[in-house]
This record gives sequence, C-alpha cells and structure tokens, in this order.
Amino acid sequence: MFPVSQPWQNLLNSLDTGVHMIDADGRSQVYNQKMSRIEGMDPGEVVSRHLLDIFQFASSTESRLLQAIHSGKTFTGMQQTYHTFKGDRITTINDIFPLYENDVCIGAVELARDITSLERMSRERRGLRWTFQDLIGQAPAFVESVHRAERAALSQSPVLITGETGTGKELIAQSIHQGSPRAGGPFIAQNCAALPASLSEQLLFGSVKGAFTDAADQPGLFEQADQGTLFLDELHTLPPALQAKLLRVLEEKRVRRLGSTKETAVDVRILAAVGGEVEELLFSGALRRDLYHRVSVVDIHLPSLRERKEDIPLLAGHFLSYYTHLFHLDIPSITQTSIHRLTRYDFPGNVRELEHLIEGAVNLAPEGRPLEVALPGSHPPPLPPVPQKDEFSPLSERMEEAEKQYLQQVLTYHGGNISASARTLGIKRQSLQYRIHKYDLRF
Repeated sequence: MFPVSQPWQNLLNSLDTGVHMIDADGRSQVYNQKMSRIEGMDPGEVVSRHLLDIFQFASSTESRLLQAIHSGKTFTGMQQTYHTFKGDRITTINDIFPLYENDVCIGAVELARDITSLERMSRERRGLRWTFQDLIGQAPAFVESVHRAERAALSQSPVLITGETGTGKELIAQSIHQGSPRAGGPFIAQNCAALPASLSEQLLFGSVKGAFTDAADQPGLFEQADQGTLFLDELHTLPPALQAKLLRVLEEKRVRRLGSTKETAVDVRILAAVGGEVEELLFSGALRRDLYHRVSVVDIHLPSLRERKEDIPLLAGHFLSYYTHLFHLDIPSITQTSIHRLTRYDFPGNVRELEHLIEGAVNLAPEGRPLEVALPGSHPPPLPPVPQKDEFSPLSERMEEAEKQYLQQVLTYHGGNISASARTLGIKRQSLQYRIHKYDLRF
C-alpha cells in the first residue's frame, strides 16, 4: 500500500488532471476525483483492485501503466483508448512514470487528460464510428477474430467477413479500415441486398451521360472509394452476371462506367461480408466460386452471441451506459436476475438484438433503480376475441393468412435477408422465394 496522508489526498483531489497510481502487483492504490469523473467510477470501485479487473484491454501489453512497471520506461503524451468494467469507452492522453524506492520499482503513476468527446467528434466528422478499441468482448473465439482483423488491417489483401446477422460485420470492416494505411481515405459501405436490380451496375461502376434515359455523369462506388476501402455487405445477393463483372474489376483494378468505352484505374481495397453459410451459398450458386476465392484471401468469422455468452454482461453494461447517457437517465446497473436471464437466452439476432433489448428496457425503466430486462415474448399480447359465426372462413384461408403474416414478421426481423430468414424458418432459400412471390410480400 502507498500511504497517502489526508493533506496529500486533498491536493490530489484539487488537481484538474486525473491521477491513478498502482503498486508493483498492478493493484490500484491512488485514484483522485478527476480520474473518477473521467472514467465514471467511484474510488471505492477501483482502489485495491487489479488493473485488469477494472479495465478491458486487448492484452495486458496495451496497458501503459503495466508496461511502465515491467519495462521501467516513461511514456509521455500517449493516447490510449480502453473500456471500463462498466462498458464505458474512454480515450485519454497520458503521461506515465514508474515509481522507484531504493532502486526497486514499487509501482507506476498515470496523469491523464480526457479527450473522449474530442476523439469521438473527430471520427464522426470523417463519417466513421468504429475502431478496434470499440470492439467489446473477452470470449476466446471473439478475441481471436479481432486479432485476425488487426493483422489483416496491416495488409492490402481483400477480406471476407462471415457471421450471422447482428454479429457486427460492419464494425469489424470499419475497424480494419481505421487500422489500415488507408485510414485517411474514404470508407464506403454498401449493402448489396439494398441495391435495386435495375441500378446495381450503375451504382457500383458509375455511368456517363446518355448511357440510358436520364443518365448523367456519375461516379460509381469504386471511384468514390478510390484510395480507400469499399465494404460490400451481403455480397452473394448481387446477380451472377454482376458478380462476374465485379471479379474483373478486382483483378484488373480498372473500372468502366456504364455507357463508356474508357476505363479508369482505381486503387480500392475490398472488404466483403456474407451472412449465410459459405458452402451453402457456393453450392446454390448464389455466390460465384471464383469471386469467393478472390475476396476471401483473408477470412474472418465472427462468432454468434450464443457462442460468447461470457461477453453478455459486459455488452449489456456497455449498452446501458450508452443509452442512459443518451437519454440523460439515472439507471445505475442491471439486475442480476436480468443478467442471468440474458445469459440463458440464445439471441437469434445476436449483439444487435441485445442492444435493442437494453434500449427498449431503458426507455420504460424508472430512474434510480437497477434495470429489469425482459426477453422477447415474455409479455405475450392477450388472445383475440372469439369470432362470431359469420366471421368464420375456410381453414385453408386462415392458414395461408397466418403463414403470410409470420413470413412477413421473419423477413422484417432479418431486414429482408432471405438466407437468414430461410434458416430461421427451417426451409430452403428457394422455398422462401416462392412464398415471397406467392404472397407478394414486401420488406
């Protein structure tokens, strides 16, 4: 322990700089009021606890305080981004010094200045929100995926990101771009399933005036992403002919606008994502095998939330912190009953579903009390009244109507993703497409 007299403690608390001191074992000993305000934790939640029990780093080597103890080095003006055990994301500029007594290192002290809001505003001005420091999770499968992405960020090779809906594929894509030499260039993200069939080629590759009625000179996504990164989500939803043209552009690094005879060189890194099982997509022909081999030079699979349940309390705490700050509410924590309930749920919508559950619960919760979180379907609506005799209709009509409504709900839930909806329904993709046409479903 570092004995700190009351006058010294008063002096530390009067500083407008955060002060955090740990001993040689990595346990917190001094934590002043400014640091408490920066990190949103009371001294009682920090003092005597090990640093790695309080903060989340990708590895212990990312903690400059621990580095100072192990190496004896001083760090000045170092920017560091990390998460507290409550899930809050903090960015500070730090000066860190090892502490010695009789030539023996007895700990280290950190002097911190908060730049969290400035760092967030800087990213938002560039249209980006996510970096590797934003990715929350300690489950081994998730950590390995993040490490693969960090290594991939340093190269120029295409990357294919796979994982279920809601696992955070675009977060990983943005993080790769932000961690790459192209971070200063544009990041263009496009969900291929949202491209109108009649305009897909024009939007991807651009057009020249006169190419078709009302056509104008317009750069496509490749030209817009020049010197940067183009992220193509739901790649397999592009028509096969367009996939072939995309493959040619990737191989030749040149693009020809619709209606033009001139080719333009483009310097674009491709990140792609698919939400289904890759082998199933290849077997069905939804994804061209040659395009798959071209974009999967590096492959990164994101585990589902049910495969990383140990991360649910951390993620839930992060979303609680985010939405209570956003809505200016005082909700201190999540009940242990709710945490237990959440960790037993399979989350078909993964992290996105967990976020929406927490957001919904925060909207309805009373302030000043721990948050109760109910699972989907926990409060089913009352049964409809029994119809009168003249309201009865043939069973086949009722069954078709029920099927139509259920299909619509599943498709809407998955954002129109046919592959993901088919998996949820337990039917083939082609069977779902037939029913969509049969019932004229819109999503």
